[in-house]
Amino acid sequence: MIWLAWRRQRMSVLTALGLGVIAVAGMLALRFVALSYMDEHGIGGCRTAGTGCDFTTMNAFAEAFSNFELPLTLFMFALPPLVGAFTGGPLFAGEIENGTHTFVLTQGVSRARWWAAKIVVGVLPVLTITLLVGLIAFWTMEPLSYVTSSPIRTPGFETQGIVLAAYTVLAFAIGSTAGLLLRNTLGAMVVAIAVYIVLLVAVGSMARPEYAEPVYTVEALAEGENGPQTRADWQLDYGYLDAAGNEIDAEFGPECGAPEQCLRDQGVVAQFRLVQPRDRYWSFQAIESALIAGIAALFIGVGAWAVRRVRN
Repeated sequence: MIWLAWRRQRMSVLTALGLGVIAVAGMLALRFVALSYMDEHGIGGCRTAGTGCDFTTMNAFAEAFSNFELPLTLFMFALPPLVGAFTGGPLFAGEIENGTHTFVLTQGVSRARWWAAKIVVGVLPVLTITLLVGLIAFWTMEPLSYVTSSPIRTPGFETQGIVLAAYTVLAFAIGSTAGLLLRNTLGAMVVAIAVYIVLLVAVGSMARPEYAEPVYTVEALAEGENGPQTRADWQLDYGYLDAAGNEIDAEFGPECGAPEQCLRDQGVVAQFRLVQPRDRYWSFQAIESALIAGIAALFIGVGAWAVRRVRN
């Protein structure tokens, strides 16, 4: 049964492998070119501007590589729903549409065994491929931290690390279960992508900021406005404080020639920030991967129930 399932699914799995190879090739090329640029311009090892890392050179580095980083990030962002939907959607719907499941189920193979074999053969290669791609993506983007946004927030978080594999399995689970319920390949793929996007947005905007208590920091106005910015941290909120420590609204109009002085004229003496620090990246990755795996398991469970409705 495993061999038969592999023969039926090998093209979709090989397509997923091909997309993974394209992603890895692009990332390796980007990392190599970025490191070469940094060495040639004397900023090798720099991750932030200042303290030996010239602001002008670092900004030129960011400008030079932002156009390369964006397409790769978009490709990585689209990889989980595409791989998951195109491997999970046709998994059962394709066989039901063609009627080939009837032959299998009339040869003494139970629905549960047929379902389990196809799920295992379909999900394991996809999980392995995207796990490797996600880890390579994190390694690739590390020297580009000055160019990219914080890896702990969207879009960096979903496109790197172990969570990439979790999201791909989620799309696969939605697609495979939708195929059993709808019995239509195209419909299953559309549902997989649509539900995936809804869950992606909901988890990233509502759940992720609450994985740990945000860090509240207060900086003197001059420091907050002109001091080094921690681009790697995820800033959830910020605002201004008066001398008594009360939060106040500050406005910038066209008459504000010097922003700092304009703030001082409105009674601002300090700035507060509410952030999730960069060093929580891997703990957040583990938490979100477990959360997404749990949601995927729910969809897989619905599929295990739905397979009982499939007729010979």
